[in-house]
Amino acid sequence: MLNRKLIFEILFFRKIEELEAKLEYERLKREKLESELDECRNEIARLIITLRSFEDKKLHSRVRFQNKEEKKISKFSFSNDRQVNLVNINMTNHHPLQLNEHEK
Repeated sequence: MLNRKLIFEILFFRKIEELEAKLEYERLKREKLESELDECRNEIARLIITLRSFEDKKLHSRVRFQNKEEKKISKFSFSNDRQVNLVNINMTNHHPLQLNEHEK
């Protein structure tokens, strides 16, 4: 009887040790996964910041490009108006059949 009880206790303690080792293994595994999850969250946050920065730069660039295009259009328009006005001034100062000084 004493022998059986001793065998039972030995098996019982072995099982407890086995379960404690398994529990420790699972705890370490969980901590490693939590650490990886934290790293992934940090990477996602960094990528979001980078993406927003690129979006801001793209928006800023688009606004600058539109402003440059508007300036080009207005400058081109002003330039064309000026050329037309210069042609009109030249036309009013000369008779169509008259030769200019530099054309003679």
